[in-house]
Amino acid sequence: MIDIVEIRGPGAVTLALAGRLDGTTATGFETRVLTHIDAGDTNLVLDLADLAYISSVGLRVFLVAAKRLQAVDGRLVLCAAQPPIKQVFDIAGFVGMFTFAPTREDALELFSQESRGPGPVA
Repeated sequence: MIDIVEIRGPGAVTLALAGRLDGTTATGFETRVLTHIDAGDTNLVLDLADLAYISSVGLRVFLVAAKRLQAVDGRLVLCAAQPPIKQVFDIAGFVGMFTFAPTREDALELFSQESRGPGPVA
């Protein structure tokens, strides 16, 4: 079972995941993420703080979302991944494919930095 809590904030939509992302729950999660992207939500944060398990099918959803966002100049940031979850991404060779932030606040800050643009050049 997976619970998904949506938090709509300035600059990004956060989907906080709790439970297991596996063959049973991945299709529903994929539908939810792609619905957001199709609706124009191109900055997504996936909060993994309460994600207890992720299978290869779950990892695939992250890849699909990242590719879909890339096609519309969007961005996906993963945050608060517990060590066992981060290890799954690492073992699969996916760590370099995603931006990871330590906290939800840090992830959202990445989007606000983008909207401010580059700082002054010295």
